[in-house]
Amino acid sequence: MVDILTVVFLTAGLTVVISGGGAALRILFGLPEWVGGLGTLVIILTIAWLGVDWVVRSNVILMPYLIALTVCVSVRYVPRGTLLLHAPSTPGHWALSALLYVSYNLFTAVLVLLGLGRSMTSRTGTAAAALLGAAVLTIMGLLEHRVLLSLQAVGPLPLVSAAHQIHPALGTLYGISLWIALFTTGIAEAYVLVQRIGRGRMWSLILIYPLSGLGFQTLVATMYPIMGVFAVLIWAPLMQPGHHAER
Repeated sequence: MVDILTVVFLTAGLTVVISGGGAALRILFGLPEWVGGLGTLVIILTIAWLGVDWVVRSNVILMPYLIALTVCVSVRYVPRGTLLLHAPSTPGHWALSALLYVSYNLFTAVLVLLGLGRSMTSRTGTAAAALLGAAVLTIMGLLEHRVLLSLQAVGPLPLVSAAHQIHPALGTLYGISLWIALFTTGIAEAYVLVQRIGRGRMWSLILIYPLSGLGFQTLVATMYPIMGVFAVLIWAPLMQPGHHAER
C-alpha cells in the first residue's frame, strides 16, 4: 500500500510541475502552455533517464543560480510603506497547512536522497552536506520572511513582485528561477519514479501530460493538500514504538 501511495504521490507531484512549467514559460516567453508543459516534461524525463550523475549535475549547475538570485532580491529589496504586522487571513488553520507542507516536502526530499544516497560513500561528507543544506535553507527562509513582512500586499508570487520593484529585468530573471525550481523538483520526482517502474517503462509517464492541462493553480490548490495527507499516512507507521528495533 505504501509503495502504491508513493508512486501516486510522485506522479501527482510531477503533474503539478509540468503544469507549472507550462504556465511559467507562457508568462516569460509567450509560449502556449501545452508547448511549454510538454517541453518541460520531455527534458525532465531525458535527464532522469540518463541517470543519477545527470540528476546531480543539473542540480549543481542550477541550484547556485537559485540561491544567488533569491539572496540578491531579499537583500536589495527596500520596503515601501508600512510593514505587515499580521499575516493576511486565509481559510483553514496555519498549523494544519504547515504540517501538510512540511510532510510533502520532507517526504519528497527523503525519496530523492534514498536514490542519491548510493553515490555518497563518506559519512563525513554526508553530514557536511546536510549541515550546509540546512544552513542555506534557514538563511534563505529568514531573508524571504523579511521581504514578505515588508510587502504592503502579498500576492500569489510575492518575491516576483519584489524583484520587479527592484528592476524589471530582475523580475524576469526571478521568474526564470521559478521555472528552474519546478524543473529541479520534477527531475528529482521523475528520477525516483524511474527507479521504481524501470527505465524501460519511464516514457509511459508521458501519459500524465493531459492531467497537467487542468491548470497550475487548480492543481496546486487540490493536489498539494492531498499529497501532504499521503505523506502523513506514509510517515505515521514509522513513528510507531519498536519499528526501528524490528528493522
